[in-house]
Amino acid sequence: FSLLIMNSLPMHLLDKILFRLDLKSLVMMQCTSRSIKSHILDDPSFEIGYSSRARLSFIYTFSKGAPFIFYQPFGSQCESMSNVKTFASLPRVNCYILGSCSGHLLLYTSGLYVANPLTKRFRLLDHSGSMLLTTIFNGPNNKANDTEERAMCVGFALDQSRATTIKRFKIICILETHTTYAFEISDGNSWRFSETIITTTNSKSELTKRMKPVYVEGTLHWLRNDDRASTLDSLCIPSGTRDEAAFKINRLTLISGTKKTISVHTLMGDTSKWVLARQLDLKSLVMMQCTSRSIKSHILDDPSFEIGYSSRARLSFIYTFSKGAHFVFYQPFGSQCESMSHVKTFASLPRVNCYILGSCSGHLLLYTSGLYVANPLTKRFRLLDHSGSMLLTTIFNGPNNKANDTEERAMCVGFALDQSRETTIKRFKIICILETHTTYAFEISDGNSWRFSETIITTTNSKSELTKRMKPVYVEGTLHWLRNDGSIIAFNIETEQARLIPSVFHPEPEMKLLFTLDDKINRLTLISGTKKTISVHTLMGDTSKWVLARQIQNVLITDSELEYWNVVAYDGKHMVVRDKEKDSSTGVAHVYNMEDNRWGAWWPTACQAKYNLDVFRFTPFFSFFEHTELVEDSTNEHLARIMRLIDTTKRTNPVFRLMALGYDK
Repeated sequence: FSLLIMNSLPMHLLDKILFRLDLKSLVMMQCTSRSIKSHILDDPSFEIGYSSRARLSFIYTFSKGAPFIFYQPFGSQCESMSNVKTFASLPRVNCYILGSCSGHLLLYTSGLYVANPLTKRFRLLDHSGSMLLTTIFNGPNNKANDTEERAMCVGFALDQSRATTIKRFKIICILETHTTYAFEISDGNSWRFSETIITTTNSKSELTKRMKPVYVEGTLHWLRNDDRASTLDSLCIPSGTRDEAAFKINRLTLISGTKKTISVHTLMGDTSKWVLARQLDLKSLVMMQCTSRSIKSHILDDPSFEIGYSSRARLSFIYTFSKGAHFVFYQPFGSQCESMSHVKTFASLPRVNCYILGSCSGHLLLYTSGLYVANPLTKRFRLLDHSGSMLLTTIFNGPNNKANDTEERAMCVGFALDQSRETTIKRFKIICILETHTTYAFEISDGNSWRFSETIITTTNSKSELTKRMKPVYVEGTLHWLRNDGSIIAFNIETEQARLIPSVFHPEPEMKLLFTLDDKINRLTLISGTKKTISVHTLMGDTSKWVLARQIQNVLITDSELEYWNVVAYDGKHMVVRDKEKDSSTGVAHVYNMEDNRWGAWWPTACQAKYNLDVFRFTPFFSFFEHTELVEDSTNEHLARIMRLIDTTKRTNPVFRLMALGYDK
């Protein structure tokens, strides 16, 4: 009956339904009826409409070739991304990606192939007739740098008119000799030279190195150093009608970037001129402080501004291995900024291990050859004397301290800032909880000295221990530590009084737990996950009970054998789950949108799954402490590298994941 309804729908309504399907469901829909299959496969407008709604994705490897390929979607229309593998390892073989068009790849790996990763179909091509490709991949003097620079001479295009189900493709190789350009052409069966030869006697500029050609409206375009484009019009496959609304303005675009701005230029067809269309400012909010004293005071001093600004900043994380590591990662999940070029996602710390102990209001508490409170945005830090702390000296300077011991006991450290914001200068406290059987004592530091709190809690009626590797949660002036029975030790940093919250939660075997804060309702939250469901529990203040608030199907756990999975973050709007398949080289972090009720954006995690991660939510902000210093490379190189994770002047390091994959001790 439902199929009869589908077949009877007007075409524009049927498209609205089909456009919402993920790729797997779309393939299955082709089996329902011949008319729907024909519409999906044969109608040119359908591919254009469906492609325009698919979010930006990338496939990449090193330009000089590499034994691995990465796939990085930026968001997704799919409900689950568990069917996507983000890293492919190719033992003993280098791969070169030469082109991508309409879901097909042109690549070289011990042979030249055209392949469709979705349908799993490919075609091996004979490239012996190509002067350019045989020189690149089979020449006696071919080198990595030469391959890297000359591969941009290869163009790859598919017929987008879709007159038939079977697509045609062409490979165009541009041969540059001084001011002359010749073209090699292949349709997959043979190679031949085009009758067209371009001579640019009035313009002696060369093709721009490492700049891939762009295919639009049946034409391949190569950029030259003087910004002129060499095109092969008559010899490329003719294009069908395009829906310009779906493809925005459908124009060639040139992006130029400096340390201050990124400019977007479009090529105007009627004048063949590059016209500035947009300019993105990377330091807007910082610069706004310089416009007037009242605006600066509002940004820095008004408590409501930080709360409002932070609530609109999307979920971001800073993390490293719990046992300490020579690197720190910063992973923003989206941004309210139009450009993320001020974010550097990877900091390498040669010969020094870093431990992240806390994150609060844009500040980090971390240990790297010393205990620091630091603000990566303002680049200011303060070195703290931790010799007076019984816990910290045992963790980092004790004679028997080991990685596992550090990993388990670091969760006893709490870090909190005064969020009342009565003055621009913030105050902070570090609280270390000391657990001895059923007794809890507290060490306190305001950055100047260490002392014990007068409050000691004895839980004679409850002999449960603190949950290992579970960080404390700070809300409304109080730090909270979770215990194995679901009860909580709470410590108010202002009054320095502690209490036991007698909540009860008994986890099942193999259940994954996360103790966190729901920012939307400002309540303590406990996430429990099994292979079937992930449950969200909130603590009701009037009854001190964990109440089930939400339950989500755990569609990430498939038949694939996982080496590891757990829930790593939650803020009320998004939940992040990390997993790793046994045959994969790196893990994946998946994000569930709590408001849209779907699995969406995700990214590969460069850390090995056999290590635990300390993942902290982090929102950059401008506040600072007294007695802080401005970090400089000459005085503290390692701390300076961490500070540059949030940088308003430098661009993103695009290969941080590749660098991190080599770390495995």
